Amino acid sequence: MQSIRRLTIVAVAVPALALTACGSSSDKSLDQKALAAKADAICVSYNKQAKAIAQPKNINDPAQAAAYFQAAHDLAKKQRDELGGLKPADAVKTKWAAYLAAYDEGTTYFQQLADAAKAKDQAAGQKLLTGFQTLSTKINGAADAVGATTCGSKSS
Repeated sequence: MQSIRRLTIVAVAVPALALTACGSSSDKSLDQKALAAKADAICVSYNKQAKAIAQPKNINDPAQAAAYFQAAHDLAKKQRDELGGLKPADAVKTKWAAYLAAYDEGTTYFQQLADAAKAKDQAAGQKLLTGFQTLSTKINGAADAVGATTCGSKSS
């Protein structure tokens, strides 16, 4: 029963993280409104991709869990690469940097979850999942601070 609840948390966390990571490249710096608009527009696409990640039928099966979290990590990394292409204006650089830092933590969590599953370390996996709940709030708050609410609090 607890495994199902944790899988549900992760099922919400993957799209939430996916939605927090959006962007495109440009040489022109973006004010906060433009930055948020670009991020939010792309988040829709990443949410669809995150929802398409096949959830494990049995989260207690290390191979299934590892495949799931590795796919989540790979998608998050791809999104992070695109985020790096957005160029915030000076007035929003600090907020954007905070968002990217929080997002990077989330990407790391997905890799750590995949690694814990591969190592069949259920205790580490459960500890990471608990920590990810708090981190999701941080990521959403940082996205909201930029104005990218579709990538933040409206992502779930």
